[in-house]
Amino acid sequence: MGKQNAQFRESKLRFDSPTAEPEYEFMSWLPSSDVNDVMAQYFPWLDYEYAFEIEEDGSGEVEGHVLEVKVNDLGKAFLEMESYYRDGAEIGALEPWYERSNDSIAERFGDEDYYDQMHEHERDS
Repeated sequence: MGKQNAQFRESKLRFDSPTAEPEYEFMSWLPSSDVNDVMAQYFPWLDYEYAFEIEEDGSGEVEGHVLEVKVNDLGKAFLEMESYYRDGAEIGALEPWYERSNDSIAERFGDEDYYDQMHEHERDS
């Protein structure tokens, strides 16, 4: 089978070392001769590079691709969203937007009713 008939049939996940026993194996099938297609299709949240130089047999076939992967910005964003949906929003302390206390709206205009009366004409236009 030449490159035109190449296909990816499985992925194995190893931690710490590319030669360690696989922790997980994923059976899949994608008719492609390009590892970039496979990574874009199945693992868009990973950046990758070859851990070892690939070796082809005499017919141009590759026994396997060994990649070192890292979570990319898309993956980090997904994890951040997952954390948000699981744990809720992080509640921070409210900081005043003004530097001096006499810059606050309450200090300038008094209570909210007075401020509303002062700006009533802006809402009517």
